[in-house]
Amino acid sequence: MTNCKQRQAVQNLQRGFDYLKFMAAGLPSFILAIPLNYMLVEWAALPKSPAYALVLAFQVTVNFFMLRRFVFKERTGRSLLTDFAAFFSGIMLFRLADFLLYSALVYYAGTWLCALVGPQYYIGIQLANVVIFSVLKFLFAERLFLPGDRPGAPILSRPDVKLCLKLAAGLCLLAGIAAAGVASAGVVALAAKAEGTWAQIVCAIRPIYFYAAAGAGWLAWYVLACGIHNSLADWIRFAARMLFMVGALFAGIVLLLIYKGGAPWAFIFYADKPIHDLAISAACFLGWYILARGIHNNRQAWALFSARMILLIVSLGLTLLAAEIGIRFYLDKYCRENSFEYWKKLCAEGKTMPLRTTHPMSIIIRPCENRRLVYELQPGLNLDFGHRRLKTNSAGMRCSKEYALERLPHSIRILGIGDSGMFGWDQEQDDNYMDVLERNLNERHDSVTYEALNLAVPGYNTQLEVETLRTKGLAYKPDIVIVGWCNNDYGLPFFLIQQTDFRRRDHSFVNLLIFDRNRLREIMEPVQFRELRKYDAKSVLPEIADGTNIEGVRQAMRELKQLSSQHGFRLLVLGPMDGNCVKICQAEAIPYFNTRERIPGDKYPKEYSVHFMHPAKGGHAVLAKELEQYLDKQGWLQPKLD
Repeated sequence: MTNCKQRQAVQNLQRGFDYLKFMAAGLPSFILAIPLNYMLVEWAALPKSPAYALVLAFQVTVNFFMLRRFVFKERTGRSLLTDFAAFFSGIMLFRLADFLLYSALVYYAGTWLCALVGPQYYIGIQLANVVIFSVLKFLFAERLFLPGDRPGAPILSRPDVKLCLKLAAGLCLLAGIAAAGVASAGVVALAAKAEGTWAQIVCAIRPIYFYAAAGAGWLAWYVLACGIHNSLADWIRFAARMLFMVGALFAGIVLLLIYKGGAPWAFIFYADKPIHDLAISAACFLGWYILARGIHNNRQAWALFSARMILLIVSLGLTLLAAEIGIRFYLDKYCRENSFEYWKKLCAEGKTMPLRTTHPMSIIIRPCENRRLVYELQPGLNLDFGHRRLKTNSAGMRCSKEYALERLPHSIRILGIGDSGMFGWDQEQDDNYMDVLERNLNERHDSVTYEALNLAVPGYNTQLEVETLRTKGLAYKPDIVIVGWCNNDYGLPFFLIQQTDFRRRDHSFVNLLIFDRNRLREIMEPVQFRELRKYDAKSVLPEIADGTNIEGVRQAMRELKQLSSQHGFRLLVLGPMDGNCVKICQAEAIPYFNTRERIPGDKYPKEYSVHFMHPAKGGHAVLAKELEQYLDKQGWLQPKLD
């Protein structure tokens, strides 16, 4: 009994020593793994879980050769490749558990650990996993490398290895079922409530991730539970079934996109290119046919199958081509009837066309014969616009009275060109700063008649404002021209009408009809006004596009300066100007009134919004007051001698 206890004590001591050697042999790969993990995450910017997976594979490979060379020197009679395959597959099962535990801690306890440990908390998790799994890996390596009771026996016949494989297979099966359950619950939730909170949650978790995890778990279960005993024929049948399942999955996604017309399912399943998913599905079904039946076909059967496939592809191609041509003809006719030119034709005939648009501008403007102006205010308006009264005179100005082209004697005529700020967006009639300026000046009773003409149109940029002055404003022979500046003057006019080219080859309208009907509905909308960010720049007239950006504004300011010199009016740029606009005015020697510099932010109540593109009523009054003081100080309010 004593000898048995002594032998057991010696064996335990030897195993303890082997364990220390086992840990020492893993030290080189461990030392390299820490900085490798850090570099992959911090320098290569890889996600933490994939980076750790690469580190694990590296560690297992290095550990195998270290253990075989320095720890377990006795040989089992198996080849190096056989030992490596058995070691790598077995250790990777433990590493899989290591990886899952690491990922769970990173993603579900990461915030708490980061606050407790620091931003490199994932390194601490890695160290803890080393301690947890080292004993289990040592026991497995000991069984693998040391000769058993039956030298040379297959490694898979050992009871302990069988037990490990069964446990791993069970874990993989459970993980696959859980992942599939989570993914299916997300899809069902989205189908039940396709908008709102459910859609946000499901879009965040991406069911496709969980379906992929479920597939990986079930595949690992099959390989561990059954696949290690399979013959070549068994593996071929298994591969055929897998291809059929994948093909059915992708075909189901494509059918779902056809039924729903795209979003939000395309986003959830990464199916923004459904043609690719359809091609993958077809390839998987072809692979299934070849493995399940094709390997038994004779030459005649393959010829018949090929002929059927060619006939199907040609027929489908001709059908889609005919559908594409038909849809393009229909859309071209439909949208031409609702085009900008058709709208102009109706206006010339005194008719109107209903415009489906979310922007209220559609009811107060009309197309302009001058293509460089695009649109203009309708004359003779008297209506409620945004719960405010809006009137325009016969010349299309937002004014309550008419202005004759001929000048009154002993008068000062001020002309305003601008956009929605000068127009008086969301303000009552006669409350914009041009009208207020006219009233204030005439209340001076200095025997001078003051006129302030407001030619501002919402959505105009500097180029269109200059064109308005050239084609309309100069006829009134102004003494002073005020340019209402806004920082969006660098862009295109806000309310362009885009024409769709139905001969373009960069996308298919059949594809839009099948997979993205929201986009097709948008194309089929009648004439509508859209904001600049929704526009395809290729569809904008070159003469309009040239007036954008800093260079477009610079060219427009040069034209203003030339018109000022040719027609003898004084010029002033007024508004909350940025640095680029100030530099342009300084370079072109154009007087400017930068409200940001001349009107302190705390001088007037904040609710006046003096520096905003759409000032409040008090802001318009302030601008009129400040403008009057500036013009008076400059000596511009002295009538010219007749």
